[in-house]
Amino acid sequence: MTLGGDGTILRAVQAITDKQIPILGVNLGGLGFLADTSPEKMINNLEAYLSENYFIENRIVLKCKIENDDQTYYALNDFVIDKSGFSRVIEIITHVDENLLNSYVADGLIISTPTGSTGYSLSAGGPILVPKTNVFIINPICPHSLTNRPVVINDNSQITLQVYTEYKEMNIYRDGQFVNNYPSGILINISKASFAIKLIKMKEMSFFETLRNKLHWGEDFRDKKRWSYNDK
Repeated sequence: MTLGGDGTILRAVQAITDKQIPILGVNLGGLGFLADTSPEKMINNLEAYLSENYFIENRIVLKCKIENDDQTYYALNDFVIDKSGFSRVIEIITHVDENLLNSYVADGLIISTPTGSTGYSLSAGGPILVPKTNVFIINPICPHSLTNRPVVINDNSQITLQVYTEYKEMNIYRDGQFVNNYPSGILINISKASFAIKLIKMKEMSFFETLRNKLHWGEDFRDKKRWSYNDK
């Protein structure tokens, strides 16, 4: 059980990785898409869990291998290629299953899971995906061309990136956490991990209800009673 916000769950994921330990997230933070148990419902939800009155949502995980780096990195939300604070754009040559997708000239690139679609990718103009969809989002950050839009691909795809920068280095982040900086020309391979992260959900919970509540959909500051159709 995590006590905090979504960031607390993301940090817990790095500790759990493939151990298949289910996570019940209690939201003490701000938005809380992942940690969607309120403190008021914590005891009830914990009792429901102990009574096996719950279900498990399996969330796909990204795996990242970087040239000349022996470590394997995992992310529940996203991997971000970033220009490292340099004022000029970088070039990210992107292949999907050995097919050239694009040579992005942009501030960076987000590779996101459906879970991460309501995070950084959403802020960068990406689509919202239902968690159970088996896809990834490739989303450029401030691309130099207006025709470069987010692309949704099958999550069985292999994504290969080669990053070029005029600066001495570029950065890679996973789930908002700094991984390391790397030189120009580095090769990055991203694919689906062999394991999923298990989130505990109560049976009355709904992703669409969470969307409406967290994003305040349907709320309007205007006085709609003044519109003529309300008189009919």
